[in-house]
Amino acid sequence: MAKDDVLKLWRQRPFQPFRIVTVVDESIDVVHPNLMLVAGNMITIGRPHPSEPPPSASDGVWLEFSDIARIERLETATPQ
Repeated sequence: MAKDDVLKLWRQRPFQPFRIVTVVDESIDVVHPNLMLVAGNMITIGRPHPSEPPPSASDGVWLEFSDIARIERLETATPQ
């Protein structure tokens, strides 16, 4: 997946949540722009904390852009 495609969705305002699907078919939802961090050719995506509002995260996932198979827009924010 092209880095520019992911960054375009991340920077879009108003922000619209989206899902990243990895090459091993894992789905990770980006439900708030402050739950994603870009560092070179990698991103980290925070998983929303179950009892605190975003951008509080309970943990995170690091991915290389080459690990991303596709991105999908989400109609509503549904954290995993």
